[in-house]
Amino acid sequence: MYSDIFTGMIKKKKRFNGNGGFTLVELLIVIAIVAILAGVAIPTYGKYVRRSKAVAVVSSLKDALKALAIDTNKWPAGKEPFVCPKNLIPSQNGGEYLDLTADDIGIFNNNGSVFTLPEWQGPYLPVYYLDSSGKFLDPWGTPYFMDYDYKINGEWYAVVGSYGPNKQGLNLYDSDDIVVVVGR
Repeated sequence: MYSDIFTGMIKKKKRFNGNGGFTLVELLIVIAIVAILAGVAIPTYGKYVRRSKAVAVVSSLKDALKALAIDTNKWPAGKEPFVCPKNLIPSQNGGEYLDLTADDIGIFNNNGSVFTLPEWQGPYLPVYYLDSSGKFLDPWGTPYFMDYDYKINGEWYAVVGSYGPNKQGLNLYDSDDIVVVVGR
């Protein structure tokens, strides 16, 4: 009886003394799989980081326009705040603005042509949003925009936004645009 227990322990011990680690081939396969997953995940992660930065800036831009409208009772270029011109009766032509750093936009600076002092309390966005050349660009190098006649699902809206990764601009709206409605 005791010999059976002793023999069983020896057999178990022999099993554990065998090859208990990974072979070089197994390790190389695991490293290859991790490298493939990283190769897929890192670019995707970067895409989402750039998109989230653009969304945050567009939201800040919306808040800046609200502050501008509260202070001056005007939107960029002297437009009526919070209204899409296409929805006015009689309708007016809207407009697209790609240079949101211009004086008549009033977000970063003001020359007094559209917004009078002391009502204008800007700048409404800090200058750290501007690149080294003073341009207000999204993460893909395209200017942020304000569009007073942006069509969404058949309806007209005033929006601020970015044309997104494909950089399809003016009047070429598509699903990768990042827009926030600021008026209707």
